[in-house]
Amino acid sequence: MSIIYFYDPNVNDYFEIPYRDTSKPPISIWEFNEVVTKLSKQNITINENSIFEAYKEMENIELAAIRETEKLKRFSRLSDKRNENLTIH
Repeated sequence: MSIIYFYDPNVNDYFEIPYRDTSKPPISIWEFNEVVTKLSKQNITINENSIFEAYKEMENIELAAIRETEKLKRFSRLSDKRNENLTIH
């Protein structure tokens, strides 16, 4: 959602409206809605900065979960009883 479209009925055309700060990462509408919901539940003022701070926090949580899942997969693969007879070279 790096660009939103504004429809002007007077000229019967759409206009692109980019972020005010184009250094911000693109965000999907679903991610945006999730962030806004989270901020609303925490009674945090919703503005561009709070949205992208919360988005970055959500990304960090997701990356940490991915890393942890990868560790668990490696560990479980090595400790899996089905692989007891395999020789690791």
